Amino acid sequence: MDALFFRSPNTLPNNSGFKPKLCILALLAYYVAMKLSCFAATPLGLEHISAAELTELGARNTITSHGGVTFDCSWDGLFRIQLRARTITRVLLRVADFSVRYFNELERRVANLPWSRYLTDDTTVRVQASSHRSRLLHTGKIAETILSAIKRVATDDAQQTIFVRMDNDRCTISIDLSGERLDRRGYRLESGKAPLRETIAVGLLRWSGWKPTAPLCVPMCGSGTWAIEAALIAQRTAANSERAFPFSTWPCLPQARWHKAHSTAQGLHTHVEMPAILASDVNASAIGITQRNAERAGVAACMDVQQADFRKLRPEASHETGWILCN
Repeated sequence: MDALFFRSPNTLPNNSGFKPKLCILALLAYYVAMKLSCFAATPLGLEHISAAELTELGARNTITSHGGVTFDCSWDGLFRIQLRARTITRVLLRVADFSVRYFNELERRVANLPWSRYLTDDTTVRVQASSHRSRLLHTGKIAETILSAIKRVATDDAQQTIFVRMDNDRCTISIDLSGERLDRRGYRLESGKAPLRETIAVGLLRWSGWKPTAPLCVPMCGSGTWAIEAALIAQRTAANSERAFPFSTWPCLPQARWHKAHSTAQGLHTHVEMPAILASDVNASAIGITQRNAERAGVAACMDVQQADFRKLRPEASHETGWILCN
């Protein structure tokens, strides 16, 4: 089907039966329905929470494992997950899975994979390898073999990371879709003594059953991650819409659909009537950090931040039953 992109209708004979509009529609249907096999890394213990979120965003056939979720999705589902998922650390696209016991065989198998779908001539690459209970045990040699097969040289500031896992002589090759870890939202430039990752904060919010319409009290707020993430959820802010993803330059990417998904994600943000979100801490330094982090996240006006001993907190008379979250 890709050949249709490179052949002009004008070069076809009149009796060829070529119908450009039908072919374009067929290509769109192909890209929408195309099944991509992926793996999402998640916080330990919250895999089932992440699986539920991934399903909401378009993942199918989710299977939880230690520290992650395997799933299938279309391009559109993948775009929604990358832009809007709040509980996952990164997403990998499964490129190949095969049995191998010799380095020359590994190089041959890797060289035959369709790397031109994911890498341009200018793409810089690094390989991250691991090996367990396999004949090919030397991870440095595995990485060198992969780079040789795709005719690349490793660089420290690589644009694209390839993950290679050897387990019981079975090789799984994945390509990174996320770049920088997704839990690094960008607003938490300052942290307290025991910082809570954004992904864990959201995972526990979801596990608790909190909804954006309910009051939320976060005593001992530290750097404010719980309260800030709750405010971002209430505003329907897409968690990752402002970041750059390595897959955005892939030759195989349906660019029009990607731009549409990105525009849709940015348009989700809305200034709805906020629930009561109280962040407090007895430590004045923590309160200052929370306020500055909230300002960077764009939710300072949506939160009530105050220095207070949690033992002296009292609910407002107007507040209905709500949630208290403590680390």
